[in-house]
Amino acid sequence: MSKEVMSGLNFLTDEAVIRKQEEVMTPGFFKVRTNELILTNKAILYVKKLPFGKIKEVERHPLSDVRVVNGEVQASLGKPSNVSVSLDVYFTYGQESWEMIWEKDVKSWIAEITGVITGVHVEKKDDEFAWVGDVMANMGAVTEGLDSLAGGLNNVRRAMGMKSTEEASCKCSACGASINGTRGESVQCPYCGTYNTL
Repeated sequence: MSKEVMSGLNFLTDEAVIRKQEEVMTPGFFKVRTNELILTNKAILYVKKLPFGKIKEVERHPLSDVRVVNGEVQASLGKPSNVSVSLDVYFTYGQESWEMIWEKDVKSWIAEITGVITGVHVEKKDDEFAWVGDVMANMGAVTEGLDSLAGGLNNVRRAMGMKSTEEASCKCSACGASINGTRGESVQCPYCGTYNTL
């Protein structure tokens, strides 16, 4: 079987749309970002549109024609260009490539196509910025590590007879006022004049 070119979106009675992607194009010299890619439970539809959104033609690529080798669906991330990255899908009748702006979209398409064909769906995060939460969760450990490193460097400085740069504070031993300065330094209390070592 090969791809079928149609004049409109003619879904089968048992066909359901799983994913849509706008601003898709085919590789080539003249690129227009008005086209759309649709994944259904039966096929991948490449909808070529005219400048004002009217459908020019629809290419229908049946999922039953996608090559599967050793249990691996043959859909992959193509070589990125300076403005896009391609989704490469290998069918029994040849390869089709569609270019998208973001690599994350191509990876998501590969996961969706694989899931529909094999029935094994990869869990995806709903929030495209969910990774920010993961980074923030690890920031505490990073901060503790940096504090520990700074303390270690100050210990080395003291051992070598160099002044510390670590900020410190304490209460005056005589009047209880708050005193700030550099760790290891002797500081005079501004209220009572007593010297305190930080």
